Amino acid sequence: MRFPRLLLLCLLLLPPGVQAASEQFGRFEVIYTVVNTTFVEPRVASLYQLVRATDRAFLNVAVLETLADGSTRGVPAQFKGRSWDLFQNTFLEFTEVREGDAIYYIADFEFSDGEVRFFELNVLPEGARRSELLRFHQKIYEE
Repeated sequence: MRFPRLLLLCLLLLPPGVQAASEQFGRFEVIYTVVNTTFVEPRVASLYQLVRATDRAFLNVAVLETLADGSTRGVPAQFKGRSWDLFQNTFLEFTEVREGDAIYYIADFEFSDGEVRFFELNVLPEGARRSELLRFHQKIYEE
């Protein structure tokens, strides 16, 4: 499988010490990262309808399924989620992006500089019997 270009771009542009994370749910792996929109070139931000601002970031999520032969493939998924900090609660609206075989989802949001941002996602991969709950938090700074 070709690695998603936007996800790859985000991973390459992350500041030192910040990496994508993943969570395994049976045969499905959910890979996610939070990225400041200022890290994305204006042309790319426009293409994906991301607002570039120092107080805006986006969550980039992909779901991989491990097949019987050990290979993986990107699969479509349904997401419901929210993000919050001490000041604001945001329901995330995900946009599906397909590039060849790659499938990933992005949702942008505003944040306050230096606040810990909490995330809670219900993830239902295509072919799964039930949704899984993914929870994580990340401190985000304006760039």
